[in-house]
Amino acid sequence: ETESKGAVLRADTLGALEALTVLLKNEGLKAKKADIGKITKGDVAEAVSVKEKDETKGVIFGFNVKVDSEVMAEAEKFGVRIFSGNVIYRILEDYAIWVKGVKENKKKEKLSALTMPLKMRFLSGFTFRNSKPAVVGVKVLEGKLKNGMRIMNEHGKIIGKVVGIQRKNEGIDQASKGEEVSASIDKGVVGRNLDENQVLFSYIPKNQFAEITELGDVLNSDEKELLEDIRAIIIKNKEAEE
Repeated sequence: ETESKGAVLRADTLGALEALTVLLKNEGLKAKKADIGKITKGDVAEAVSVKEKDETKGVIFGFNVKVDSEVMAEAEKFGVRIFSGNVIYRILEDYAIWVKGVKENKKKEKLSALTMPLKMRFLSGFTFRNSKPAVVGVKVLEGKLKNGMRIMNEHGKIIGKVVGIQRKNEGIDQASKGEEVSASIDKGVVGRNLDENQVLFSYIPKNQFAEITELGDVLNSDEKELLEDIRAIIIKNKEAEE
């Protein structure tokens, strides 16, 4: 039984090939091609076609078979992973570890493109610059303050974008809950759209709420509650505009 979106399997005997096929199927991975003998450049080409659709399935498994240097170079050229050895369970273990890493990296990539929930306070007496950009001292009350995120007030009005964060005169990319740092906000003007003791939030585009929720475990319970508060603020502001 073969699958158009499956792995390429090679083994030294038919019995080993059958065992490898069954074990992989139990892990939810079927074979696109299964054969006896050493891994070939053709196997790499087969894996490449699958990799374009699903990175974690476009791989090659080899049990007790030879992998020539030319084939290895071809696999590296196209980014195809070969899992080989003489212990089936070790091969499967290495694959499981690799898949976990791939999924974690994809989650990180997705996270980097999303705006996470943030709540912070403009600290009284800490105005370092009034405008262009406004540079003010803030305390992160919940979530993380990150460079590039847009900031809004409690009414859902966007104040500006964070273009710099400093801790003890050193530039940093983000600040966590409880930290006090200075934040540069490009369109912020102290006394006009920024006031001391004001509570500020990250502005999250409407289409990102579902994506953040789908990521599940990236937010703790307090951050999930804040996410809903921010959603309510944005919805309320839109209704006011309408």
